[in-house]
Amino acid sequence: MSIAAGCITPHPPIIVPEVGRGQTAEVEATIAAMRDLSGRLAAHEPETLIVMSPHSPYAPTAIPIRTDDELRGSFAGFRAPQVTFEFRSDVELAEAILEHARDAGLLVTPMGPEEAAASSAMYGAELDHGVLVPLYFLRERIDVPIVDLGVSFLPYDVHYRLGEQVGAATDAVGRRAVFVASGDLSHRLIPGAPAGYDPRGAELDRQIVGALEARDYERLRHLDPELVEAGGECGLRSIVTLTGCFAETPPSCEVLSYEGPFGVGYAVAYMRPAG
Repeated sequence: MSIAAGCITPHPPIIVPEVGRGQTAEVEATIAAMRDLSGRLAAHEPETLIVMSPHSPYAPTAIPIRTDDELRGSFAGFRAPQVTFEFRSDVELAEAILEHARDAGLLVTPMGPEEAAASSAMYGAELDHGVLVPLYFLRERIDVPIVDLGVSFLPYDVHYRLGEQVGAATDAVGRRAVFVASGDLSHRLIPGAPAGYDPRGAELDRQIVGALEARDYERLRHLDPELVEAGGECGLRSIVTLTGCFAETPPSCEVLSYEGPFGVGYAVAYMRPAG
């Protein structure tokens, strides 16, 4: 049981055909990798998808865990209101993660619909694009309940330790799960990028992708803070949490694609326990 596999996914709505329309031609490598990833993960026959998104409701000094019975969302904010989602929430697993994390001394907080709505001016209680974009592709082959995790401003080591407890909780409830680390890399790759241009953005992405390809996951927790700040990423905490899920059995990792045509780094990677 426990974490059968994991993945790193970008979350630009533009890779969703109903949103990107004619612009999807510029992100063909990412779209192809996401569909490849969907097939690989479906082969593990997961019973739950655990998704961590940096755009989910968040708390600065605690890691949020959604406890709603049902979770909904759409791409209405991205000119595609016809693309809607409804997911069952794996409340048993969410509560087990809360319990294990608290027992380990980690700061976590449950979030029901009211708390989620109060913490997110953009999405309210609905799922954010950091969850919906990867699930748009994964749900083509995987129809299971989900657990939605947010991030916080707590250190990377805390998120890594949360990953350890996610694995322990998943094992304790006997759930076969896949962990989806949603996040884009640098937002500053080219002039005109969403967060402005910084030449260190490309260097940050080289280091993150290089660490994944080398399976040097510890390096991800110790990147130069100035480089991380200059690069303007949003996915590093999700990725670090994923690596914590495999603390006892360091995973293999295959980077399926990387590109940044719009100035934001999109990486798709597949992880599974070694052996």
